[in-house]
Amino acid sequence: MALGVCICFSSYLVSFYTTKLIVDATGKDADFCITLKKYYGKPGYYLGIVGPAMLLLGALSVLFIILSQLSYPILLTIYVWCKSGTDHPVIEEDPVFYDFSSAYTALILYFLLVAISSK
Repeated sequence: MALGVCICFSSYLVSFYTTKLIVDATGKDADFCITLKKYYGKPGYYLGIVGPAMLLLGALSVLFIILSQLSYPILLTIYVWCKSGTDHPVIEEDPVFYDFSSAYTALILYFLLVAISSK
């Protein structure tokens, strides 16, 4: 328990110190990208814009894959129960469209997440 508290507190101190350095370096600039342009020129400015966007794209891709893999067995079970009622679900290992597979789950999840996030 004490080790966990120590790790959490040290993590807090490191993140606080990093944020303090960013705030001190930014000064009166409106955005940190402007500070990057001031210190590192155009490459730093573009890196400050493109870098976080790529990081978010990677994190969202991983989240979508994990959600799709977790949703497939649940949706397959619901599909089989609605279709016949008593059969055991047969898991398709490849994403095919001639039978219920992970391809359908990815499409359903994609349109569901787009509908949720477009509000």
